[in-house]
Amino acid sequence: MFTKDDHIKAVYSSDIDAFLARLDALEQFNQGKFVCKYCEQVITRNNLYAIIPTPNKTVDMCCNKPDCVLSLSEEAK
Repeated sequence: MFTKDDHIKAVYSSDIDAFLARLDALEQFNQGKFVCKYCEQVITRNNLYAIIPTPNKTVDMCCNKPDCVLSLSEEAK
């Protein structure tokens, strides 16, 4: 699916449902089952900052809190 070396891809907010559906994650997302990888806050459309690929072909998510965004950027180095 994705690797750490992949280039960043952007998804318009209007396309997020289709993108999540392609990842087989839309139903879980709509049910509030995704939490931020760093602070464990429930991810919503209003606080979603990043969708992060994982080695096991699933995804993690990051919220838009500054500390979480910083943690994500440090991890990507």
